[in-house]
Amino acid sequence: MPFWVEGQSSGEEEFYVEKYFNLNLSEGDRFMYESEIKECNRRISESETDYAAYFERGLAYASLGIYVNAINDYTQAITLNPSFGEAYYNRALAKGRFGYNKESCNDLKKAIEFGIEEAKAICDTYCYEN
Repeated sequence: MPFWVEGQSSGEEEFYVEKYFNLNLSEGDRFMYESEIKECNRRISESETDYAAYFERGLAYASLGIYVNAINDYTQAITLNPSFGEAYYNRALAKGRFGYNKESCNDLKKAIEFGIEEAKAICDTYCYEN
C-alpha cells in the first residue's frame, strides 16, 4: 500500500511501508513474535509503566502485520516516555500503512527531534509542506 503525502502529485514516487516491515513470515518467525508478545504482556502486567515493553510488543505486532495494535502500543510507550524517538519513528511507519499521512509526517518530525536519523531521510523525501 503506498504512502501518499498531502500535496504530492500522482506522478511522484510512492513510499511502501513493506520495505520497512517483513510481512512474509515463516512459521518459526510468527511463533517468535507471538512469544515476544506474551513476554511483553507478562512484563506489562507486572509494571504498567514499562514503556520498553509496550514498544517491544508494538514491534512484534508490526512484524506480524497487526498495525492497529502496534500503533496503540507505540502511543502508550510515547505517553510513558515522551522523548522516545524510536517509538515516534515506528508509529509513523505503522500509521503510514493506513494512509495517515499528516500524522505519520508529524511523528517522523518528532523522531528527528530525538535523533532518529532514519526518520530524516524518509521525512525529507515524502513529507511536503503546502
